Amino acid sequence: MTPYSARLGEALGLTPPEIRVLLKGSFLHDAGKLGIPDSILLKPARLDPQEFSVMKTHVDKGTDIVKRSSWLSEGTEVIGYHHEKFAGGGYPRGLTGQEIPITARIFAGADVFDALTSQRPYKKPLTFEEAMGILGQDSGKYFDPAGFSNMGDRLLKLADRVAEERAFHRAYRTARFVRAALGRDSGVLGAAAFAFDEMKRARGEADAETPGDG
Repeated sequence: MTPYSARLGEALGLTPPEIRVLLKGSFLHDAGKLGIPDSILLKPARLDPQEFSVMKTHVDKGTDIVKRSSWLSEGTEVIGYHHEKFAGGGYPRGLTGQEIPITARIFAGADVFDALTSQRPYKKPLTFEEAMGILGQDSGKYFDPAGFSNMGDRLLKLADRVAEERAFHRAYRTARFVRAALGRDSGVLGAAAFAFDEMKRARGEADAETPGDG
């Protein structure tokens, strides 16, 4: 979701320092889940109230982790507030509206859009139209309505690009795995892996990962 956050930040006129905060927070927003038990983190069903109370602690755990680094600490602005809701009722502080840092408000919308349009073990991805319909219903309640009004065209263009990038990199990783298992010269699959390597070099992405993939 980091590319979505960056583009929305640009659309809303964030300054370069603000976008830097947004990017750092986007990458590290769930760092605190390192401190959540796997029995809760990986539960395939809805969390019960007690489990959800534990899950909510990942926000403060995340800020505690990241603030130890002087270079990363500014990302706590996103990490600490991205579960707040525009109309109130979020956590951990129960802030509303403009009390929530704009970087966190932008990330919250981008995060949900990415979740709705991504494949998960328990669900199929929604279409762009379906995702925007859900975000529209929640605009002003969960999300900043000013941010939502700038999302449509930006996200549509970026969603297509991210989907293409994800498909390319998944195919690339598969080809690399096959080459490692069978050897570079193992017929068509080995040739495919080599071709992907050459494409990556041409694009200047020798070992880059897919934006927002994961």
